[in-house]
Amino acid sequence: MNVVGYVRVALDCSIGDVLGRRVQFDRIEAWAREGSHHLIRTYSDDGETASSGLETRLGLGDALQAIRDARADLDGERKQVTVLARFDRLALSPVLQEELLAEIEGR
Repeated sequence: MNVVGYVRVALDCSIGDVLGRRVQFDRIEAWAREGSHHLIRTYSDDGETASSGLETRLGLGDALQAIRDARADLDGERKQVTVLARFDRLALSPVLQEELLAEIEGR
């Protein structure tokens, strides 16, 4: 399966809560390797807050564009496949997570 990764390095949380850029890349790469998936590319947004919407997250926009351009697939079918190191990299708030997921699904 071809997949696209997404990393967000936050500046809006305590240092103990920060999931570093390299750690996120490593987790995504390890997941892909363990599942024999082909990681097309991992996109990132550095310094974006957890409350940022899609309009300010250029890396997430690029990841979605890669999926729309059919560079990622699921079992030979053209489906949206994005890999996150941790779900809170999309957003901290469950409400915002759901809003972003709905917006992503709508695209």
